[in-house]
Amino acid sequence: MGPERGSALVTGGASGIGRAVAGELVARGHSVVVADVDPCGQRLEDEADVRFVRTDVRDPEQVAAAVAAAEELGPLKFVNLGAGLARPAACPLAVDGATVDLVLGVNVKGTWHGLRESVPALRRAGGGRIVVTASLAGISRWPQDPLYTASKHAVVGLVRALAHDLAAEGIALSALCPGFVDTPLVPDEFREAGFPLLRAENVATAIVDDHAAGGVYVLQPGAPLTRYRAARVPEALAPDGTPAAVPLLRMAGN
Repeated sequence: MGPERGSALVTGGASGIGRAVAGELVARGHSVVVADVDPCGQRLEDEADVRFVRTDVRDPEQVAAAVAAAEELGPLKFVNLGAGLARPAACPLAVDGATVDLVLGVNVKGTWHGLRESVPALRRAGGGRIVVTASLAGISRWPQDPLYTASKHAVVGLVRALAHDLAAEGIALSALCPGFVDTPLVPDEFREAGFPLLRAENVATAIVDDHAAGGVYVLQPGAPLTRYRAARVPEALAPDGTPAAVPLLRMAGN
């Protein structure tokens, strides 16, 4: 069925998976804002019938402006946090500090800012959905790009940590972890080797379709969308052998 009609926000929507998500949402009758640092996204206002807001997701004020632009089009009901980048390298530990800050800033802080700024708007709309575009690297590994792997593990962790409480407010937070997708993000060596790649349009459909709150979903070429379930983590046990409840924290401002 997909999200309830209203406005939608797609970060990283100027190209690749994000652009396909924007197109899928428009086709389903949603008013869409595309937020991206790439000024070429401006052409989507004519090509895809969306509103473009130039946005560096590392800047919370720019993300807030994109959310506000989406609310101008109607109650915000769907958010896809898809802005991301990778920097694979032959010697991964040799990448410079600027690259570390860039990858973690876009992939992790960008997702965090997107969550922080969009949740209040979804509350005002009476609930909705947020789908984070993670990666198979968020539950597995990509040895050629450990920074990307670490950043996608982080965003999957954000989904798992926040989804339960948000679901109680009618906000379904989930993550999609696609394998390698035929976009400019994938190194040419994958195509040269004939490695099976997903199509951005198929990933977009999986993002927009319904998910369970807190779900982490995997999409691989030739395989159906599958909910990922991690191995059970051993629990702390009380003296009587029963699982010990984690105490609530008393924190200033909460």
